Amino acid sequence: MTALVVGGAIWGVRSFSASDSATTSFTVNDVPAGTYPQYVALNPWNRELYVTTGYDIRVINSDRTALDPFIAVPSGSKDIAFDTVAKTVWTHNNTRDNAPDSHVVTVIDTATRQATRTIRFQRPVIALGIDSELRRAFVVNRPDDQTQTPSNESWVSVVDTDTFDVISEYTIDLAGYGVDIDPATHIALIRGWMGTLVFSTESPGTLSAPRAVKASNSSSVNVALDKQQQRAYVYTDTDMVTYDTLSGDEISRSAMDIDISDMAVSREGMLWTVDSESDSITVYDPATWAPITSIDVGDQPISIATDPDTGLFFTSNNAGQSVSVIEPAG
Repeated sequence: MTALVVGGAIWGVRSFSASDSATTSFTVNDVPAGTYPQYVALNPWNRELYVTTGYDIRVINSDRTALDPFIAVPSGSKDIAFDTVAKTVWTHNNTRDNAPDSHVVTVIDTATRQATRTIRFQRPVIALGIDSELRRAFVVNRPDDQTQTPSNESWVSVVDTDTFDVISEYTIDLAGYGVDIDPATHIALIRGWMGTLVFSTESPGTLSAPRAVKASNSSSVNVALDKQQQRAYVYTDTDMVTYDTLSGDEISRSAMDIDISDMAVSREGMLWTVDSESDSITVYDPATWAPITSIDVGDQPISIATDPDTGLFFTSNNAGQSVSVIEPAG
């Protein structure tokens, strides 16, 4: 296989109509989410929302009306990755100052909401992702001093999610800061400063070395996967690039000068982008990259997640200390 290389009670309700008359309008509900929420992710088997705050994980129940008791984790929690086989959630703890907790991944039982295991790494953890079917986790480790401009070097630790053993480690010429997993093609895209890199699989349970790296002219690369169309969208501050995730070929490149802190693909194949500066979401049609609509959300959104079954979208709003639940109103 050829593989590609390449964030209590309802507070308020707002309604917005799309600029394109063919697009439905949206209703936005704001739900309290604790102190300075960072990252939002959907639990795929019970539809709960998990939100990292840097101090703990807050859980918003499946009907989006209440904030359940928090899950205690070490300070600095950021990414969330779900193991759909073991029914666990993994998070890493990075305070960027090389504190002991920065080297730790915490594994949590979602039934009891208790930490069941910690995995300690030699270097601080900056990102993680899980391929549940292949029983592998990808953990990105960076040099100790993350307060400085990063050198073009990081490490990817591949972890067996059944035994929690590190089975391999790769040094990469990229300051990695994010992991995106495509469960259909089993590629792991490692995004970082000035580029992205891929790990792929030759067969179930067998990992290959990194295939290649595609360079970028940007220090803030964003990636979103269309798992139905087998496409990856990579934004580099100046260009939106579309790749075929099976062949690794570049399909198109469009010049776009927009602010994006995170992005995700809807079940209809539209690209939703988060703009923290304007407190809004802009939806684009990848066929033309024309904007379809803009939707106001909470104060300073930094992360986005979607529920492919319901079509709902969610943003974590850092300054607003909330999660916006965005629902088609028709």
